[in-house]
Amino acid sequence: MCKDVQHHTYRPARMQWPFFLILIAGLTGSGACTSSETHQAVVVIDTAQCLKFQLGFPIYAMQCGTLEDCRTGERTFYFANTNNGRVLKRFDDEGCLLQTVPLAAGVDSLLGLSVLSLVMQTPDSIFLFSDYSNEGNFFVLVDGRGNVLRSGGLSDALVDSLHYAYELQPAAAGHYRFPGGLLFEVRCNGQRPDTTTYASAYDDLRAFDSRTGRAAHMAMFHLDAKGPSFAFDQYGFYNKYCAHGDTAARDWIEGPGYTCIDNKVYHISMYTPWVYRLDDRLAVIDSFLVRSDIGPCHVELPVLSEMESQHGQDSVNVRLNTRNYITSVIPCPPLNAVLVQVMKGAPASESDKPDWRPEWSWVINDTNGVRLSEKQFAGGTYDGWCVLWNKDCAWVKRASTPKEQREGTFYFDRFTLAP
Repeated sequence: MCKDVQHHTYRPARMQWPFFLILIAGLTGSGACTSSETHQAVVVIDTAQCLKFQLGFPIYAMQCGTLEDCRTGERTFYFANTNNGRVLKRFDDEGCLLQTVPLAAGVDSLLGLSVLSLVMQTPDSIFLFSDYSNEGNFFVLVDGRGNVLRSGGLSDALVDSLHYAYELQPAAAGHYRFPGGLLFEVRCNGQRPDTTTYASAYDDLRAFDSRTGRAAHMAMFHLDAKGPSFAFDQYGFYNKYCAHGDTAARDWIEGPGYTCIDNKVYHISMYTPWVYRLDDRLAVIDSFLVRSDIGPCHVELPVLSEMESQHGQDSVNVRLNTRNYITSVIPCPPLNAVLVQVMKGAPASESDKPDWRPEWSWVINDTNGVRLSEKQFAGGTYDGWCVLWNKDCAWVKRASTPKEQREGTFYFDRFTLAP
């Protein structure tokens, strides 16, 4: 039977794009990575054993996550709504409510800007980051009672040593916590100090691709008494994705694709079939190749003309629907496995239909990246980007009906791996 978690209902808010939602924490195992398949492991989903959450608001990919107590190893899950309800709720690993935090003061401190992401560092430390605006990104820090502790702009801090300015692209589900701060992907927006005349989108893309090692892709956020600061990566590991050796404008536009686990970063891109593992200095440790039964699981990095660069997002949307690509990597310690989710593209004549739901697959690897097997799912059955786990078992979120979305009710079915 499902465990009921009953709470009062809030007015449902507009859904955000559920990109890379991974409610997970911790990973065991390391070593050299290979891609050879050794034996089969079957995913078994038990619909009779599930968790039921009645949040009263939708699950937002960038406003939820897993919080682990470094002293006890206890894992708790939090979900937030910064729209109508303006509240955060934290639960234990059996679905019991532990904490409710009002967020109205924090949201109001962003001066009308929408919340891009929210991350709970501790039960008494919650960061809210704003969408990008003409003034850049902003942050607010609130405590466990919702009181505003710190706030300010990030534009001055989001400039690297070569005077390139960036905007934040956080990971989903709060998986950007590091011992030294919060890790973000960043997107180049132009060069300073000439902030009044940013380069065109085409020129930005050329500069982004042709600089030695390319522009920074990741940055570590710190907050101290002096204010916010960022340490940018200088490793250019995107060079491993393709070595073009030219100055053409290549369209790197995509959503963030990384997960921070056990002081390491698992990085993916729709433009490569490889999963990269980085250390806490953002240097590549190793990688493993993802092989899927549905076919090639990456998109060739396109070259854009100046005209095409003005429609970069349209181009991304076409790629997301019509090509196969890796969309998330999910380390799952209770199963001693790493689940790599691959989305299956469809012809535009099919994917343009309003009721189309993509098929997808879990490529199942051990913790060294060795492929064990693969499980394919029909569209509209489960949300493979949404996984909960504790020390004993794991759950995957059922795809929600419109009624469940409106009511804020969500079901997670228990799953295991059988030899």
